[in-house]
Parts: sequence; structure tokens; C-alpha cells
Amino acid sequence: MKTTITLTIFLTLWAISLVAQIPNGGFENWTSGNPDNWGTSNSGLFQPVTQVSNSHGGASAMKMQPIIFNGNTIGPIAYLTDTGDPFPYAGRPTSLRGWCISSFPTAGNYLEITGSLKKSGAIIGVINTSITASNSGYTEFIAPISYFQSGNSDSAYISIKMWSTNFGGLDPNAFVILDDLAFSTLATGINELASQNGETLQVIADALNNVAKIEYNNSTAGKVKLVLCDLSGKVIKTCLDENQPAGQFSIFESLETLEEGIYFVRLETPSGVRTQKFCVVK
Repeated sequence: MKTTITLTIFLTLWAISLVAQIPNGGFENWTSGNPDNWGTSNSGLFQPVTQVSNSHGGASAMKMQPIIFNGNTIGPIAYLTDTGDPFPYAGRPTSLRGWCISSFPTAGNYLEITGSLKKSGAIIGVINTSITASNSGYTEFIAPISYFQSGNSDSAYISIKMWSTNFGGLDPNAFVILDDLAFSTLATGINELASQNGETLQVIADALNNVAKIEYNNSTAGKVKLVLCDLSGKVIKTCLDENQPAGQFSIFESLETLEEGIYFVRLETPSGVRTQKFCVVK
């Protein structure tokens, strides 16, 4: 009996250390058509974010699906918190994890999950990952957190959006069901080299010469788009937008006009979307 009690306590403590709480991360609680604590792109006229019973755990999950309204496609957006402010969170997790079912019948549609962890108002770590594959059953995703300052956070912010890389925009038949979002302290096994299906994207910033070398490989010939974004996801500059053969490539991009801070390079290819963080230090 004593051994059983000890094991139970150990497993409970292990589970607590493995996953830290995100407000309504299981999407169990909803009010007026919106998940509690979360802001969304829903309005009284259209609801691209809805509650569904097809859950990974608990009784419900969050479905994100573009809708057509007055001839316009409305994309789903969900962000924590509903006030637009960070939520209190003390810790230094290695990743944001969750479970999803996804369907992207049109190439170029994908779900982007971004976020940040802050300490005394300053960003100390960033979250950035994309879900591009279709999965008919719940599949776990892991979004590694990149830190550039020491210490634990005191607050965090999460944003989830559906995007399209093609001129046709979002397919109203595309959807993602998300459930059981949580911060994790387990090792991710993912380094600072962004990769997808064996394809890589790397940014090497040269502070002395105010230039960044962007290296990537692509296994499928087709249109390649490379953009520079700030922390909010806003595109600052389109570095490349052209058809390319399959192969290994590198380009140099000037950093002279950028202020000191954290930025992302987003690479869109026929094989999917990859993003990579880099720092500008002056």
C-alpha cells in the first residue's frame, strides 16, 4: 500500500512538472460562442471559431474554419487573452504542446501558432510553428520555445491564425480542431535549425556587417516566397518571390534598416511553410 501511494504521488508530481496550465487550454468552457479567456475573430454575424464535441480530452475542443460572408472569406483567429494582454505565467517551458485534427484540401493553407513569454514586460522567449499537414485523427504537435534571455517568465501570450500562401486565399473547406494546449518542460529535441520533412531553413545574422545569410534547401521545384516578419507576424519585407528548381540556396539580406530586436524569416515552398527566428543586435 505504501509503495502504491508513493508511486501515485510521484506520477502526480511528474505530470505537474511535465505540463503547466494555460487558461482554458482544453477549450472546455465557452460563453456566448467563444472560448473563455480567448479572443477570436467571431462576431455576431459570423463564427469561424466554434466549439465541437470531437475532443482529445474532456468534453469539447476548438474548431477553426474559414467561412464565406457577403462574398468575403473570413479567416479564423484565436488569441490568449480575450483582452489582448498577456496572461500571468511563471516558468521557463521548453515548448507549447497540443493535439489537433487538420484538413487542408488546398495547397498553401496552414495554421500558424505564435506567442511570447515575458519578464517584467520584456520578451525573453518566442513561440513559432506551423501546422501544414492533414491528419484525420488527433496528432500531437510541439512548438519549441526559443529563448534569448535568462530567467523565468511572469506572463505569456499565444496567437493562432489560419493563413494562405496562394492567390486563391483560404479554402472554406479547410479546418483545424485544437485541444489540450499546454506548456511543457520536457526536452524538445529540436535545435535552432528550422526543419520540415528533412528540409531546412537557417538564418545567420552578421551584426558587424549588418547582413543576414539565409540558407535553405527545397526538394520540390515551384514557387518560393521568402519574407521577413516582426514579432507580431507583420511582413516587413519580401526578400524573394519567384519560381525555383529543387536544390540548396542561400541569399544575403541587409539588416541596416531594422531596429534591434527579434525577427522571423518565413519560407513558403511547394513542400510547406518553415519559419526561423533570428536576433538583430546593434
